[in-house]
Amino acid sequence: MNITSHQLRPDHINIIVKENAPEAERLKENGFFISDIISRHPGLGTRAKLIYFQNFYIGLLWIEDENIFMKSMLPLYKNRRLPNMKTGMALYDKKYNGSELPFKTINYCCEWMEPGSCFKIAEAGSKSAPLYFILPGYMAFNSDKTKNKIIKPLANHENKIKKLSNVKVFFEGRELNNAEKYLKQLSIIDYESGKGNYIELEFDYNKKGKEINLIKELSVKIKY
Repeated sequence: MNITSHQLRPDHINIIVKENAPEAERLKENGFFISDIISRHPGLGTRAKLIYFQNFYIGLLWIEDENIFMKSMLPLYKNRRLPNMKTGMALYDKKYNGSELPFKTINYCCEWMEPGSCFKIAEAGSKSAPLYFILPGYMAFNSDKTKNKIIKPLANHENKIKKLSNVKVFFEGRELNNAEKYLKQLSIIDYESGKGNYIELEFDYNKKGKEINLIKELSVKIKY
């Protein structure tokens, strides 16, 4: 298989939070603008507050309807592929040509998606691993230029953070799954073992050398 037939890039991260995302206040305290836009996913049973950047966004996602959510997750439970639902990393494929990904996935389709479209969820291997899912091209944050003219002005933060420059996953007590090995091999996401389970988002190449520790609230650390 030619692994260069895919060019995966981080698109956004979803983080499961409490109802109405009170955790957003910690982000506001650290100079982030929280949009009033509430994203809703019919058929999934979730809603989300969104924090936009020029090439990425953070979704603070909560379960609105437990019954709908659990029903929508049933295919993952049946296949024993449900990872840690605290964090989910979405990626998009810049040069997808129809070939299969070099790691096992399950198709996940929902009524809020375009007819006939699904995204692919990577087999977890361990429940402490983040959820990785590959978006159809039309869903990628940077794919809709008209929408981005409206959304990108919302990426105006007091802390002056602009663009995602790197993602690193810290993990312990498990091995990397096949999807993670692939992402590491192509330097799409970095990995480091032995320091807990959280995701580090680096913005603007960490030029200011500053850090915001949100591991307790969101399992995320931000460097900029």
